[in-house]
Amino acid sequence: MVTNNQGKADGTLITLMDCISKDASFEYQAVNLSNKRAAQLLRNNTNFAVTIKAFVRNPDDYVFGKEVVDYLTLRVYWQGERTPVKRWDDLNNRQIIVLRGYSYGGKRSYINDVANGIQVTAEVETHARGLNLLEKGRGDYFIGYKGPTEWARSETVKTLNHADLGVFPMYFVMSKTVKNAEGLLAEMEQGLAGCR
Repeated sequence: MVTNNQGKADGTLITLMDCISKDASFEYQAVNLSNKRAAQLLRNNTNFAVTIKAFVRNPDDYVFGKEVVDYLTLRVYWQGERTPVKRWDDLNNRQIIVLRGYSYGGKRSYINDVANGIQVTAEVETHARGLNLLEKGRGDYFIGYKGPTEWARSETVKTLNHADLGVFPMYFVMSKTVKNAEGLLAEMEQGLAGCR
């Protein structure tokens, strides 16, 4: 999910939810939250998300869908003749650009471990800014998520190399405070089958 030029949430998950909710018994409103805020869904008046299960800090407060909705793909990007990256340890002793507030599937501690020699040259708020700094040579590699990076890439950098560093299944997650939460999730998953 990204914020488009009109300041609204956009992307493949929004398109999918628009399809699912078209003939559904519920309405939804898409809100683009920062990672840290989204991890505390109830505190932000948000009662539903499409996310990886491990991302939810208070899982006892939620009902989780059974079907994989989509996959979140973490990638490393680089330009030109840089050494190709295939694994996390290929980033050792390199300069990288990262997204502020992202845990990278739990690998942020690997990045921050001084024993690995990874130098974070910039922490950015958006994928577009990360690509911009990569293009300007502010780092050797940029770590971002496939969807938002590809959306930003279409407007900025055209020639990039990449490798997947992790693929994480995403599920529907709904607050137990929502009336008939399990029934609504079942309805969403039925709609999911028809919208793929």
